[in-house]
Amino acid sequence: MRILPTTRIAAAGFTLVELVLVMGLLTAVMAVAAPSLSRYFRNRSLQDEAGRFLALTEFARDEAVSQGLPAAVWVQPATRSYGIETRVPWEDTGRSRRAYQLHRDVSFQDGRLPETGTGAQDIILFAADGFLETDSMTWIGLEARDGAVLYVQLATNQWAYEISRELRDDLER
Repeated sequence: MRILPTTRIAAAGFTLVELVLVMGLLTAVMAVAAPSLSRYFRNRSLQDEAGRFLALTEFARDEAVSQGLPAAVWVQPATRSYGIETRVPWEDTGRSRRAYQLHRDVSFQDGRLPETGTGAQDIILFAADGFLETDSMTWIGLEARDGAVLYVQLATNQWAYEISRELRDDLER
């Protein structure tokens, strides 16, 4: 009987040293990236709230036109809530109201809203034809916990609102 020489077959896989090196590299990359990611997610809630508030202004205009009734966007700084309310002029109780809550990391910017206690304040008013009333606010600031601010401000065409990081110079402060 003839005995054949055995050949060693290379095992497929990684060595322990290679795995430890890769884990070390991944840990270093995450340590560098984590602060940036946390800032991104914190500011994401501010951008989401500004977008939601902007969408609400457009919805209020659409409701005013489609129902043929005045509509208002209101805020309640004490409870960090805001919403839309459709007005029925001939009925005191016939109001359609929708409310929303700000994200826990976002608040209305201090000093911009008049102090009237804990009640809701109408800040943006649309007539039944969809045009802005003259006493509507031209901007409102939304502030994140870390101090970042986004403004929902009246566009230059005076027809709609837009989101901006900087407040235009022609708007009252």
